[in-house]
Amino acid sequence: MANTTTKLPPSTHIHADVIHRLEAGGSMLPDTPENLMQIIGIYKAYAVPMDFYWRDLLYIGERVFLQPLPFFKYFISQDYLDRQNTYSGDQSPLRIWRGVGETHPELLEFMAKGEGNRRWPRLFHHLGHDRVNMEFAEACMRAMFWHTDINPRFNEYLYSEPYKAAAEDGSAHV
Repeated sequence: MANTTTKLPPSTHIHADVIHRLEAGGSMLPDTPENLMQIIGIYKAYAVPMDFYWRDLLYIGERVFLQPLPFFKYFISQDYLDRQNTYSGDQSPLRIWRGVGETHPELLEFMAKGEGNRRWPRLFHHLGHDRVNMEFAEACMRAMFWHTDINPRFNEYLYSEPYKAAAEDGSAHV
């Protein structure tokens, strides 16, 4: 049997340029200065709140999680704002991305002045809803309880001796 090759006609798909760029090993967006700035803007839009979320979740988990009336759970203390980030900064054991390990300066500025650009006590900012949106942190807190609803035996495993032993030697996978 003869070896035949079929030639495909050029694609008329509306996103043919994107498809060809991806197939050639390129990125989804063309490499232009404008697109680069948009990507950096997206990273920054996530980086500043995420810096707060991980600090706030640690604070809630270590300090106010079991309080019956956690009214001040979003009034993170200064020692959590001063904590070094595990993933960035010169003191980071992991150093996954570039940047400082301290609290992002724009986050500190926002916490001090809010969107109204006024220095009021944090309680006034909080009552006026001029604060970091905490929906993500709340969702993470709810997710901490989720595993007991899905599989009650999973929670038993987390408190079992085999899991404790695996956690101590670093081989535990959740």
